Amino acid sequence: MAYRKHAFQFGFDEVSSRSSTDEETAHLNPVAEDDEEDYGDEEVSSFENAYAPGPESPYLIPTSPSTISYSPSISRRYSSHYSSEPTDAYPDEGDSTSSGYNFRDHLKRPGTPATRYTRRFQTRLVTEELPKPWLTERDTREKWVTLLPYLGMCLGLGVAIYLGYSGWASVETHNYCLVYQDNFDTFNTSIWNHEVQIGGFGTGEFEWTTADPANSYVQNNTLVIMPTLTDQGVLTDAQVSNGYTLNLTADGTCTSDEEEACVAISNSTAQTIINPVRSARLSTKGSRWIKYGKVEVVAKLPVGDWLWPAIWMMPVNDTYGPWPASGEIDICESRGNAINYPQGGVNTYSSTLHWGNSTSQLKD
Repeated sequence: MAYRKHAFQFGFDEVSSRSSTDEETAHLNPVAEDDEEDYGDEEVSSFENAYAPGPESPYLIPTSPSTISYSPSISRRYSSHYSSEPTDAYPDEGDSTSSGYNFRDHLKRPGTPATRYTRRFQTRLVTEELPKPWLTERDTREKWVTLLPYLGMCLGLGVAIYLGYSGWASVETHNYCLVYQDNFDTFNTSIWNHEVQIGGFGTGEFEWTTADPANSYVQNNTLVIMPTLTDQGVLTDAQVSNGYTLNLTADGTCTSDEEEACVAISNSTAQTIINPVRSARLSTKGSRWIKYGKVEVVAKLPVGDWLWPAIWMMPVNDTYGPWPASGEIDICESRGNAINYPQGGVNTYSSTLHWGNSTSQLKD
């Protein structure tokens, strides 16, 4: 069985008695022996007491019977290391027999007063001033390390300002002339027209649009459109549900040329009813219009189920055919339903463009 010999240094004692050369001893000794003076007994004793650690010292290194031997005799010649020859702590590869030495013994066993404190490091204070060439010799190229980032920032800022200004300057500024303005001090019947119909306006709306002052009026410089129920003061609930014919053409109030927009019949067997809600639909058709320009509207939209307020721009003439072939611009639409309504409620609004043939017309 092969072993490797190791010399460990733990304090102060005579040089190990094992056979070794001076070169090995010097190699294992981390502290050079600069002083070759002999010390007297009193000096050695005082030196020993000064450097002997107490029982509670964190620098105690416990002795191990298998690894470290402490020699009580101290020679007059001061030596700076202990030497011991433990059995092999790190066996060669392939050795089947492990060493009896375990380095963890030093961690498990408490220290004893007999152990020595080892001063393993030496430091020296340099008193002379060290050269600092970077203070006196400056590289002229170093200034570009600071200047280049600032130049890049200034260049980027200048480009951003130029692009912003050029974009703003490229927008054409028009001079608008006022076509119409209404603050609704009164309801101007020469401008606003009531559309009276019951046909649903192509979207299946079930309100009866009227010219009744109960459904549209001016109050506090505000145009109010107020929906009401048909069976409250106009028709009875029985008439709305069955056996009644509402003919707006006969009484001369219908504003449409189409019969289905002016006549409604309630029949429980056919499951048809008279429009259960009355409201208002107003337009400036025939009085005020624009071809190019802008429209500004200030409006407060209502809250409630089945309400669907809208602000539209419709064509003066149906040049390309009935709606939606001739076009429509929806400035704003919003339902009065709660926010969890699948098609959007009071939390959403939309603006839309309509043109071309409807889906039903394409199928035909």
